[in-house]
Amino acid sequence: MKSNEGDKLTIHNKWLYFSLAIFCLAQALKPLIIIPIYKYLNNFNTHLYSDFEVYKMLLTHAAQGSMQLKVLVPFIFVELCFLISPWYPYTQTFIKNRIFAKRSAYINSIDIFTRKATRGKFRVLGYDQYDYNDYYIDEFDHLKHAVKLLKKRASKANGEPTSFSDVYFIYNEIEEALYKGTFDKGIEKLI
Repeated sequence: MKSNEGDKLTIHNKWLYFSLAIFCLAQALKPLIIIPIYKYLNNFNTHLYSDFEVYKMLLTHAAQGSMQLKVLVPFIFVELCFLISPWYPYTQTFIKNRIFAKRSAYINSIDIFTRKATRGKFRVLGYDQYDYNDYYIDEFDHLKHAVKLLKKRASKANGEPTSFSDVYFIYNEIEEALYKGTFDKGIEKLI
């Protein structure tokens, strides 16, 4: 369990660094992107100043309050977009990691060594024809999601000859096999 926690923290930290890199890159490219647009929209066609110097002048005028409202509002909007740009990938990864952690805790709390699904759910199991063992794949709230996974798994042969490929089953909460899926025969409804 601790190795999973470390892996999640490592992934989380990588996205934090990636978001920080996006932020720094956006801040460095901001004068190169904003100023040509500003010059075009306001017919500001001077070659005396570099884009960076014009950007510094805009910031100075905005801070002093001497900038016109028609220029200030879009300028502030673009500044906010550049400041928020790294936030989205970071939060999406953070949310996905939290969902992954909850799902891992859920999987650790169910008995994966039985064919019986948790109450109200549908369990997908595989049967290895070489080892003669069942193995847990996933559990779903809705039968249609379990059938979708069953079709996906059964569509790929993983044995030679293909008749020795794994057999997949969907079980309910009273340990009844509802569907069977094989590469050679496809999906069969059992009940």
